[in-house]
Amino acid sequence: MKTFGKSKFFLCLFLTLLLLGAGPGSDEPPAGQAMIWKQPATSAQNLDLFWGSGSEAGKPVGPFVYDGEDSMGTNPKVFVRDQRGVRWGVKFGDEVHSEVAGSRFLWAAGYRTHEVYFVPQGTIQGMPDSPSRPAQIEKGSGKFTNARFKKRTVEAGVAKVEDRFTWWDWNDNPFVGTKELSGLILMNVLTSNFDTATTNNMVQTVYYRNGRIENWYMIGDIGGVFGQTGGMRRNKWSLKHYAKEPFIKKVTEHEVKLHHAGGSMKHFQSVPLEHAQWLYGIIGGLQPAQVQAAFRAAYSDVPSTSLANPQDEAMVQGFAAAFDKRMQELRAAVYDSVW
Repeated sequence: MKTFGKSKFFLCLFLTLLLLGAGPGSDEPPAGQAMIWKQPATSAQNLDLFWGSGSEAGKPVGPFVYDGEDSMGTNPKVFVRDQRGVRWGVKFGDEVHSEVAGSRFLWAAGYRTHEVYFVPQGTIQGMPDSPSRPAQIEKGSGKFTNARFKKRTVEAGVAKVEDRFTWWDWNDNPFVGTKELSGLILMNVLTSNFDTATTNNMVQTVYYRNGRIENWYMIGDIGGVFGQTGGMRRNKWSLKHYAKEPFIKKVTEHEVKLHHAGGSMKHFQSVPLEHAQWLYGIIGGLQPAQVQAAFRAAYSDVPSTSLANPQDEAMVQGFAAAFDKRMQELRAAVYDSVW
């Protein structure tokens, strides 16, 4: 029997979701203000990229208690509750590093992300030894290593936050033609996100206690970053490929032409020059130490100036250097070109 290729698998998944009523438009957000970007709370050089949208006080605290299976996506996941009763989505596999680091840079640029942390080790109590148990969780003991923990970010004054299965299209949303949408496109190319298909886009509804409702247009899954976007070897969290992946093709009088071969690639080929200048004005002040901190957060839940594992620290330094190189390209593109 022949096995389905990746494209056939996702086609079947799409059709199944439509039949179940979970396809695009089936979970329409309530009336509220459409949002895609918010001015960061402080200037770029003052942001804490180790914690990002989270905080040391808000990180998960074990031991954890099993709270159900999460069957969405391709990476193994479960739900747990920590000591304080907070519910977390726990992911294992090849996106645990990339998703944490990717979230830090989107947040720094003013885009909404889930609150995510890397947890190097822990124990999940009550984990059933079923066929669906992720291989990364030790049978019997519930011990695990290398996990990404995610929760919905709930700020002060917020009554409720809902993630919606609403697939917004890059070319059909309230922000088409705006610098904010161009900035999100550019951030995806800057971090070399191969998985930019519409099916990774989502709307998060935030209900404030004063009655205000915001519908945030977000990237729902940003695990496909820091690798290679095109060809037969698309990948994520690959220093070798991220360091070699082209970024900016050309700068014209009005456009910055980009290299991107990932999902929905036709929408990622260029952004207006003035929009690229705007985004650089937001993130251009990031310092090397902050960039390194973002990548260290992908390996540790304790901030430090250097990781104990030399191999991990070498990866941090390598990714940070590759990211800084791209930032230099962006600066040259938006400011050094003379017309």
